[in-house]
Amino acid sequence: MFESGLEFLRADFHLHTQKDKEFSYSGEPNDFVKSYISALKQANISVGVITNHNKFDKDEYKALKRAASKEKIFILRPPGHLCICMKTASKVQISKMYQSC
Repeated sequence: MFESGLEFLRADFHLHTQKDKEFSYSGEPNDFVKSYISALKQANISVGVITNHNKFDKDEYKALKRAASKEKIFILRPPGHLCICMKTASKVQISKMYQSC
């Protein structure tokens, strides 16, 4: 990545996983990681941010991150569910979940 300087990447900054009770996965439980990363790859996502609501599973995250790295997809998980609010065209405020934007 970035071998020639500027590179455009497609990113999804609002991903959930099966550990989030609001997320729905109907496939085989043992195929979740493979299916999840395959879906990101099909959507041409290079950077994904897991933003589960009040549930973070370290083992699930590690499995997803490991599988994603094999496909050259970067997965990260910020500390808390982030809300990004545009205040002006030149200023972005980032606040933790439950704070008013």
